[in-house]
Amino acid sequence: MCGGGANNPTLITRLQEALPESRLLTAGEAGFPGRAIEASAFGLLAYLTARGLPGNFPSITGAVRPAILGKIVPGRAFRGIR
Repeated sequence: MCGGGANNPTLITRLQEALPESRLLTAGEAGFPGRAIEASAFGLLAYLTARGLPGNFPSITGAVRPAILGKIVPGRAFRGIR
């Protein structure tokens, strides 16, 4: 579990009731820094897009087909914040 839901006792109780044979862990307990999950997810999505690979799972999301998520748009080189 990560994000705000990991701090929601009602949600945790309901998940434990729905998944009695499962062990619920926070991201930190599983060895992954919880604050890095969103950044890691966007990094993975960017990698998949740059390689022309789909970033969705139709069997999970209900999408009609696998799809490349996002677009790489060339632009000026980064010159820093002014």
